[in-house]
Amino acid sequence: MVQNSTSGIRTGSGQRVHVQERIITSTHTLRPAGTRDADRASPAVPRPRRPSPAPPARPVRAGLAVAPGVVVSLALGAWGIGREGRMWRDEAVTYEVVHRQLPDLWQLLANADAVHGLYYLIVHGLFALCGSLFGAAVDPLLVLRLPSVLATAAATAGVVLVGRLLGRPRAALLAGLAFALLPPVQRYAQEGRSYALVCALVVWATYVLLRTVARPDRALRSWAGYAALLLAAALLHEFAVLVLPAHLTVVPRVARRRWACAAAGVLAGVAPLAWVSNGQSEQVSWLATSGVTPETAVLFAVGVLCAACLAGSGAASRATTAAAARWPFARRAAARRHPVGVDAAGGTGVRRVGAGRVGAGRVGAGRVGAGPEGPQRARWTTPRGVRGRSGSVGRVAPALRWAAVRPAPALRGPARRAVVLPFALLLLPVLVLLLVSAVKPLYMDRYVLYGNAGLALLVGAALDRALRAGGRRAATAGAAALVVVVSLLPLSVHLRTPESRLDDATSVAQAVAATATEGDGVVYLPARRRAWLLPYPRTAGGLRDVALDRGPLASATLYGTELAPDALRARMLARPRIIAVSDPPDEPRDPDPREAVKREVLRDHFERCGTLAVHGAQVSIWARPGRC
Repeated sequence: MVQNSTSGIRTGSGQRVHVQERIITSTHTLRPAGTRDADRASPAVPRPRRPSPAPPARPVRAGLAVAPGVVVSLALGAWGIGREGRMWRDEAVTYEVVHRQLPDLWQLLANADAVHGLYYLIVHGLFALCGSLFGAAVDPLLVLRLPSVLATAAATAGVVLVGRLLGRPRAALLAGLAFALLPPVQRYAQEGRSYALVCALVVWATYVLLRTVARPDRALRSWAGYAALLLAAALLHEFAVLVLPAHLTVVPRVARRRWACAAAGVLAGVAPLAWVSNGQSEQVSWLATSGVTPETAVLFAVGVLCAACLAGSGAASRATTAAAARWPFARRAAARRHPVGVDAAGGTGVRRVGAGRVGAGRVGAGRVGAGPEGPQRARWTTPRGVRGRSGSVGRVAPALRWAAVRPAPALRGPARRAVVLPFALLLLPVLVLLLVSAVKPLYMDRYVLYGNAGLALLVGAALDRALRAGGRRAATAGAAALVVVVSLLPLSVHLRTPESRLDDATSVAQAVAATATEGDGVVYLPARRRAWLLPYPRTAGGLRDVALDRGPLASATLYGTELAPDALRARMLARPRIIAVSDPPDEPRDPDPREAVKREVLRDHFERCGTLAVHGAQVSIWARPGRC
């Protein structure tokens, strides 16, 4: 509605000139000068609708987006997957356990390693399937590591899709490539353990969560899918639940109740496993201390730097804009470029005119005209000396000369989520596990492998930001990325060698076979190093395990049970020659009484005839004095 009013302005000669002004109520929109009167009148602002989320990406387009990262991940996973036919002790345990019959496997999980029970069942079924299809022709190491290769490729695809929901498609593509190239991801993509599968499920649970919170009114099956993925990850390894605090950072208030129900369902589902595995905590008693490795600390530093660059760009923009706004020519230029703005209520107004928009409210009084959601307090400020009357546009034109660009807001909405979620995914699980480890050492980098997805998202977003900046900054970022990729090549080659792991069970078995003779005794220091020879029963078959009371299968344990210290001493003294398979000399000694008896008997009643050092272990020959 347009109303006419008359006001007087005195000219320099003292004459009073009457000027007709137009008062525009809040139901009209301020139009640029030169617009016809027929075009000025606009209908009442309709009731705002809830903004609908962006339509989901087409399957073909999404498939093309994830293809580069998935191809790189599969190529890196297939490259050197055999690792020269070697496996280390954790893989040796997996290999021995999954070849047990199902009843024996169930009995084992009741006593030990329940935390990996679901993974053992999956790999057990995979070996049975490959054996029935291909027989003895299949490579057992390929079957052992194939689930991790495929899971890493799936995790890479999930990282790309999460990146597309958080930001630009190019940033998502770069994140997927970065994830596939990260050294921890490359390592566990070729390992017969559950960590790659856990990572993939956590990443896809994150993707489903983002899709679900974008539409809080989605059906319950979306929340059920999120809970099912996260529960499957937690059943593969219970520390997957540590991602819940990171997920909470992107859940809006309207969806928190449903998210809490889903999280409670996950915790309730994993509680029995946690209770059983807590009774088996002696398995990690060898973790005297736990902390972040230097390599992981470097990756954290890179993630923090990328997050700081992404979050600091908004602060830098605000500082630059505020500095430019102090100069009159900058304010006038900004007024010509951006004379009209849109307030939070959906109405229109002039930037930095008064403290509110022009309309039914008062310009300069700190109020905004009644919008579709009621009065709003404006955040814009008035330059000194510029004021206007209620509902008048007569004073708007002079004010436009002092208008300036509104300072860039702090990161919020999608921009904030694109930084906060990856940063929380990288750091929060690690921090929570480190806090728990202060009471009981439990931290290992591989337990929170999925945090590397957050690092990859930050790296991809930072590279995309630098490339969009253009010029020298884009060239520097591209050169730095190329240098990093080239520098990772020697490390990638090293990860395909047996020396990249803590030890080499295959080399240990070969060393024992080369030094032992028929009828020799063998002892393992500590007893859990018996895992080195479990996948090679022919090597250990001709030797007498001096300390063994009941084997792993008979005792339903991982390494078997050993004799009491006195019986162990007597049996060792009855042997003329003993092969000792032990950790390297620089490793800490196990305080168990049986281990102390082994060391004491060898030191006091035998002499060392020779030692064969292999990667991560040593094989020593001990004989009675004078019999070497």
